[in-house]
Amino acid sequence: MQENPTMPLNHLLREMLPCGSASFPIQYYVDNLSLCSNRTVPLHWHPELEFFSVTKGSVNVQIGSGNVLVSEGETILINGNLLHGYRQVTESSDCICPNVLFAGSLIAPLTSDIYNKYLFPFLYQSDLPYIIFSPGIEWHQQMIKTLFHIYTLLSKYGAEGSYVKHSDDFLPKDTISSDCFELEILQDLCHIFQLLYTHKDELPRTDLPKNELTSQIRLKRMLEYIESHFAEKLSVEKIAASASISRSEADRCFQKYCHLSPMKYVTRHRIEQAKLLLRSTSLSVKEIGFQCGFQDTSYFVKTFRKYMAVSPSKYKNPSSPD
Repeated sequence: MQENPTMPLNHLLREMLPCGSASFPIQYYVDNLSLCSNRTVPLHWHPELEFFSVTKGSVNVQIGSGNVLVSEGETILINGNLLHGYRQVTESSDCICPNVLFAGSLIAPLTSDIYNKYLFPFLYQSDLPYIIFSPGIEWHQQMIKTLFHIYTLLSKYGAEGSYVKHSDDFLPKDTISSDCFELEILQDLCHIFQLLYTHKDELPRTDLPKNELTSQIRLKRMLEYIESHFAEKLSVEKIAASASISRSEADRCFQKYCHLSPMKYVTRHRIEQAKLLLRSTSLSVKEIGFQCGFQDTSYFVKTFRKYMAVSPSKYKNPSSPD
């Protein structure tokens, strides 16, 4: 099977792929985490809600600065605008995870009574950053069954996603036929939110720590500063000042979410920018290194090789000797 391409993220870690179309904002994917780099989907966010199911293996899900385990057979609903990422727990086999992103406006207009009464209590609520659904609970099982019907319809009739589509032979695609799959998906989503509303008092409220949103805002400010100044000489002090915080607090923010120091993040970002220029321009390795913040060409080559296991020249032209 083919490895997924790198997730396209902007400088604020927002995933930059469209969610279906403007007229039908829902997108289906199947991830095999064992084929992802480091068996990990990197930290990212998007305004849409996401249902993420685990059909084989188990997954550690980072949501903000916290982590939860989603085991085989379980599904997690992650609210919109939250930083999150996925990591396969074991390395012994494939880890198959069908998932779907969708906008709440697909179900009802934002100004409608339906949206405000039945969707808003669950969407973008700080005390419901995520919900885990387990097949051992009857209404959870109903919800998972309905969700897998959505997966099946989208797999058979929906638009192809931007990533490699891994095998979803576990879905009974041959047993369904629909002349109006969009309406069936809408019915299924309404059923899911009906279940959520009916059992709203049973949902575990896991409010994010009080400083979570503040920390995420600070991180995004620092990421924006790095994006604007990565070609310049940077320091932790300059990065911290962009968010009006101390050097130690800047380090805590990066370690909390990115598991890297600020300067290691800068280096990784510079390498990513260099990769883009190496493959898309005729600039020399020296010129690209300079444009990406490496003042010394030999250091650029050494650092690039450390991250990519090949030299910049070899990356630019794979047929050339390394």
